[in-house]
Amino acid sequence: MKQFPLVFKHYFKRMMTNKVALFVQLGLPIILIIVNLAIAAADTDADVMQNGYNMMHTTIVILMLFSFAFFGGAWLVDYLFPDLTEARKFRLFFVPIDKRIYALAAMLASMIVSFLQSLLIIVLTTVALNIHWGDVGILAALVVVTILLSHFVHYFLYLVAKNKGQANALSNLITFGLAALGGLFFGNPGDLVDLPILNWFHDYGTPLSQARRSMHYAGFVGDDMGIAIQSLLILLSATALFICLTFIIGKVKKA
Repeated sequence: MKQFPLVFKHYFKRMMTNKVALFVQLGLPIILIIVNLAIAAADTDADVMQNGYNMMHTTIVILMLFSFAFFGGAWLVDYLFPDLTEARKFRLFFVPIDKRIYALAAMLASMIVSFLQSLLIIVLTTVALNIHWGDVGILAALVVVTILLSHFVHYFLYLVAKNKGQANALSNLITFGLAALGGLFFGNPGDLVDLPILNWFHDYGTPLSQARRSMHYAGFVGDDMGIAIQSLLILLSATALFICLTFIIGKVKKA
């Protein structure tokens, strides 16, 4: 593992100097949040205020924060496939480093970029938009666990997909599908189609649902730390499941 810091530095530098990717990771979320808040403000005549905070704005920002945190792992696929299985894999024959070190270093670098994204969203919306985040400890834990879950889900996709195109297609299906079911795009899908399972997915069945539920009960609009921690533990359990799956499959494939 002595080579790990060097490989990590390589990937982190690549990610932080990729201007297009960096804009999408750090700049686009802030722009989309501002646009969505402007649209929401135009659609209502009265703000929903509680304890001096705009609850409508806070709900929108919470949804977008955790959606972007869950999308973050998708960037991992764009690095792993070209480096380890496609265009640049020949380099590995000249460098005596285990492929798993490359994969873990890329994952850690991508996680840090995702965390910086979340931190930027939290700081800017707190200062400029007076967003209420509730319990700071629960917020920090949810951000970290959501980022971990996203990256291990996408590492799992890297291991099981035949190529980058297939992995990206599965990534889009999972991330956008779960975001839609969780209420990011159209609110509760159960309000559009009368199916009980859609209400269940919106309330409980996606990472976004559990993160929102935990935030709501950790001092946002509710006050039940037991429910907040329960949702956090559900996300942790899902993360642990994908860690085990990637360890098992990675050990078999040695990737």
